[in-house]
Amino acid sequence: MRTNAGFTIVELIVTMVIIGIMAVTVVPRFNLMSGFSARGYADQIESYLRFTQKSALASRRVTRLELSNCTPANGACNSAPALCVAENYSAAPACGTACPVSGCSAGWCALRLPGQFASPQSRVTVSDATTVCFDAMGRPINGGLMISVGDESGTLARTVTVENETGYVH
Repeated sequence: MRTNAGFTIVELIVTMVIIGIMAVTVVPRFNLMSGFSARGYADQIESYLRFTQKSALASRRVTRLELSNCTPANGACNSAPALCVAENYSAAPACGTACPVSGCSAGWCALRLPGQFASPQSRVTVSDATTVCFDAMGRPINGGLMISVGDESGTLARTVTVENETGYVH
């Protein structure tokens, strides 16, 4: 007696239907990467704020960090934050004066941020980005602030906060 080893057409169609149903329900759940880029960019902003504050404490000078407002529409996502420090110990340049690209001007001297700036490109939106100045004691001169970082779908990934009195960054 001869037995045929194989699948019938009904078994193949049922298997394909089951795989199709699983694909429709499972595949949308794999789009989890959008929140990771926003979370990583928020962590990077937080580390730059801490570095700026520690630079103020270490150098005993006023330091300034410029954060650009990053949205997919304005294309400012590729610009790294600018960091500068007061030219000397007694100088208290205006926090509203922009950091120079290199060298010193208007009371500020440009510093290079450590590490590599990872551009979030079009996946991240940063609202309420601003300029932060820390005094020689590490306190924010222009008060505390909150920076909201989200992904392209509008989901809030993280809020970075600088406390008003202490300058605590979290």
